[in-house]
Amino acid sequence: MLVTGDSRPSKPTSEVSVHQTRKPDQKVLILGDFHVPYHDPAAIRAVLDYARRVRPTELVVNGDLLDFEALSRFLKDPRKVADPQNEIDEGAKILRDLAKAAPRAKRVFLLGNHEERLEKYLMKNAPTLLGLRSLNLSELLGLQGWTVIPYPQFYRTGSLIVQHGVSYGSTTIDRNIAKFGGFSVIQGHSHRLSQRYVTSLHGTHSSVEGGCLCLLEQPYSKHNNWQAGFATYENGQLRTHLIEKGKVI
Repeated sequence: MLVTGDSRPSKPTSEVSVHQTRKPDQKVLILGDFHVPYHDPAAIRAVLDYARRVRPTELVVNGDLLDFEALSRFLKDPRKVADPQNEIDEGAKILRDLAKAAPRAKRVFLLGNHEERLEKYLMKNAPTLLGLRSLNLSELLGLQGWTVIPYPQFYRTGSLIVQHGVSYGSTTIDRNIAKFGGFSVIQGHSHRLSQRYVTSLHGTHSSVEGGCLCLLEQPYSKHNNWQAGFATYENGQLRTHLIEKGKVI
């Protein structure tokens, strides 16, 4: 069963109901934090090659496909900021490439905090335009055929929870384990690749930070503790995959 939900803590789930949601033929590919136009083309090519090889049954883009730096509330130099239309065009191309690489996969797009910048910008500067379909990201990115999850809601598939995340740090993984007891959890937002296992009455599950597909050094941030990578979920097992020099390790 595939459901979406909000980011509030869920009610405790019994061991039986969790295990009933597992799909033995399920192959989920989870990608996130591209931050176009600051994406890493070599890392994305590696992901496309991986998708063609493993043929996932689900493809999940876990937020921050676009950066939308021009719409940020933070101070920036307008002479150096990318045109939002160019970001949208490049982001839409990446999505088309992913769909071609995994043609049979169910496609899910979770909005991240950077996609939310567009709506916040309109709410502040042009609220009467919020209802225009032409300014909706689903229209702008051509997301027909994708299941779109608003930020900061989560997506559930089998016994896996996918969320972009609203915070990160040393306690993020522990909070996710506590919030979604009985489920494995992956979140983005941190640009880090990490995994922690926990065993409880529900069995053994893990909480993951899903890495990123952006350049590891950005114009606004140097020498970052970030890792290029992505995650997969197959036969109830959540795994991370590191990308180095354009290769999946």
